[in-house]
Amino acid sequence: MDIALANALAPGGFVPLAIGAVTLFFQPRPDLLVTGDGHHIAAALPDGSYALLRHRAGDYIRDSMAEAAGTDMPFAALADVDHVECNRDFCRWSQGADAKRYVILASRGRDRIEGVEMAAACAVADIVISDRWLPRECIGRWMTIDRDSLATSGGLAFYLGKKPEAVATLRAGDGHPWRLPQQLSGNDEAVPTADPAR
Repeated sequence: MDIALANALAPGGFVPLAIGAVTLFFQPRPDLLVTGDGHHIAAALPDGSYALLRHRAGDYIRDSMAEAAGTDMPFAALADVDHVECNRDFCRWSQGADAKRYVILASRGRDRIEGVEMAAACAVADIVISDRWLPRECIGRWMTIDRDSLATSGGLAFYLGKKPEAVATLRAGDGHPWRLPQQLSGNDEAVPTADPAR
């Protein structure tokens, strides 16, 4: 018998094992998961499963999201869920505990986003999420997440209970050589660094 297993089955080893199992059982599941690039979002559904913003995500993303969510249930397509409204560019839905529901607005298109057109939609959303840069007129009531903020926070897990919380994968001071420098997104205007005529 394996020594670690024998120790776990011993009377003294059973207590830590039981505490760990109970802790895992009562660990809250995230209401919303956002990948570090903002491209993929998984939203918790009432039946315990999750729905993906981009349902054609590959196995790597699905496996990563399933592990982060602590589920082995298959993912639904967010656009197919009854309470979700989607057009070509965005999906909007409510998320969270019964006592406090949050309106989520998430981008899924590739077209340029005009600030004037976005302002009203962002103003009635609690959380706005985009994998690209958002215009300055787009401000969510609680949190606005775009390419710039994700470069600092990394992936995010949202727990939308009585006291909502967003848990980031990166912390202040995290500086890893494998992190890529910030890139221009579809909404960024290219600014020349030098005058070629000189």
